[in-house]
Amino acid sequence: LKLADAVASPSAMGDSEGQGSSQMGLHQLTYPQLKSVKEQLEQELGTVTGSMNALSAAKLRFEASAEAAGQLASSEVGKEVMVPLNSSLYVPGRLAAVDSLLVDIGAGYVVEKTSEQAKKFLDAKASFCDENLKKLTKTQQEKTQLAQQVNFYMQQHMKIMQQQQQQQQQGVAAS
Repeated sequence: LKLADAVASPSAMGDSEGQGSSQMGLHQLTYPQLKSVKEQLEQELGTVTGSMNALSAAKLRFEASAEAAGQLASSEVGKEVMVPLNSSLYVPGRLAAVDSLLVDIGAGYVVEKTSEQAKKFLDAKASFCDENLKKLTKTQQEKTQLAQQVNFYMQQHMKIMQQQQQQQQQGVAAS
């Protein structure tokens, strides 16, 4: 059973009117099917959370780089700076020019830009990350809500099974 099949109808989200006979709501699923949907949702939530963490980190890097590009414009040639060779290794250096920067635009390509152009580019990248974070946050909330509904229906199934067991035990004890 695929998650999309289980939640395709509005009845899966609490609406009492289903749209199609080929679609199933959560209330129609068996306990094992609900368990499978729950596991799939948990996996998807993990993926969404990982993506959100990566986007947040990228956004912070773009914002920090944009700030550094803005500060560089007011710096002087010859000023001592720490030059990053990678994310954890810096070496001392001196500014040779402050009017142009080399900006990594992705896929290993570097473009020369003015400080102002670099700042605008990096701000745009940070905004892009922010927009996608908002979309992922909405997706995360929807999946969390759906997981709560799956848990509710699983609990309902457990109550029914417990009641059936009690009735069977009472029937055996009575005979």
